[in-house]
This record gives sequence, C-alpha cells and structure tokens, in this order.
Amino acid sequence: MSAYAPSNTIADKVLRRIRPLRNKREIAVNLDVPLVSISFDDFPVTAITHGSDIMEQYGWRGTFYTSAGLEGIDNHHGPHFTRDQLTALQKRGHEIAGHTLSHIDCSTLSETEVVAQIHKNKTMLQEMGITQTVDGFAYPFGAASAPLKKLLGEKFDAIRGVADGVHKTSADLNELKACGVYSSTIDSVIARIKALPVAPAWLILFTHDICDAPSAWGCTPAEFKRILDAVASTRADVLPVREAVHFLRDRHDQ
Repeated sequence: MSAYAPSNTIADKVLRRIRPLRNKREIAVNLDVPLVSISFDDFPVTAITHGSDIMEQYGWRGTFYTSAGLEGIDNHHGPHFTRDQLTALQKRGHEIAGHTLSHIDCSTLSETEVVAQIHKNKTMLQEMGITQTVDGFAYPFGAASAPLKKLLGEKFDAIRGVADGVHKTSADLNELKACGVYSSTIDSVIARIKALPVAPAWLILFTHDICDAPSAWGCTPAEFKRILDAVASTRADVLPVREAVHFLRDRHDQ
C-alpha cells in the first residue's frame, strides 16, 4: 500500500471544512470521569505484540479496525495480522470493527462500490472466524464526505474518522473525532490526556505500527507505554469504542 495523500483542491478543502456540520448523528457526552478508547487501524502484527498485549496488562481492551484484504501482507507498517491472531483478539475481548476490504479511499468510489467493499469485508471477517457483530467502522485514511456519512450511518452504529479532537458534550457517531498516536505527536497527546481529569471528555486514540523504527503513522513501544501510563494516571474508564457508545447511551437513559 503506497503512501496516501488527500486531494487538496480548493473545493475539497472547503468540503472537508464543512463536512463536520453535515449529516450528523449525535450522542450526548456527559461525564464525571474521563472516558478513553484505544484503537488500531488496518492492522500490523505489532499492534498486537506491542499494543493490545500491553493494554491487557492494564486490564484494558481496544478496537481493531480491520481490512480483511490486508491479512498476511507486508507493507510500510510491517507484517499484518493472521486470522488466528484476529480470532485470538476476539476471544480476549477486543472489538473487531470494519474498514473496507481493500483499505481504499471510500470518497473515490460510487455508493455501490462502497457498499460492496463493506459487505465483502464483513463476509471475509466472518469466514475468518469473527462471530461478533461488526457494527463499528473507520474511514480508511479518514477520507469521508457528507453523503458517505449518511450512507454509512445507516449501516454502522459508530464510525470513526481522523479529525483531531475530543468529545466534551456530544459526539457525532457518523464521524467520531480521534487523536493519532505517532512518534511526532506523543507529547501533545499526553498533554491532552493529562488535561482530561479537569474537564472529563471522551478521547479516542488510534495508531498503526508499534515498533522500534515506526512509520510516520506509528510509534515506538516505549512511546506507546508512555501513552498508557498517562491514561492510567487519569483513572479514566477505558473501553473499546462500541462499549463506550453503549456506556454513553446508558448514562443518557438514566
């Protein structure tokens, strides 16, 4: 998979600016203590060996946005998951969520092609042994559009983007904000985490490879451990994205 760059025409920049205001599906966020979700995209094997395996030492579980077509490949993120690793994650309580089958930019496809990519991805995940409902999704590359938000909002319970931010009073389930955990962002992410107890909010983190020589979209094991220690210091509730949504709905209904 080659490095991705979004279109930067003036029209596309304008559409990206106004997209968060369109086709929203909001859920209330009213927290007494911070809520954190940790997620992994695509995903390379190191997201397990230096990611979820370490999270489990804290008693936490994460969300894995999975493109089934990446099974066993080796790219700039390193070797990717096997089906045995995928089903082992499920058995240990992690959420398996969707990307697209081929990790393709949905905004470049017709609606029919997007639906086909999603359906094939879900089917292949089931064939690999995933029995949980795949009701979460992340836009590959964070590439979305207002029509995509409406289309996919009818097919998934919660959809994550890559727009940087936290959810303080509400969250858009058609494009959840998130913070990328990269070597270049570690200090700023930790500062954001440490601010959570003062103004409790829902923070979603995501990364890719976790290794000693990470890609620009990953971090080192030591850096990831710093992130986890910072989260632990806040005494936040740490839940996969799906469980976090259920938690927020339960609070709203009380």
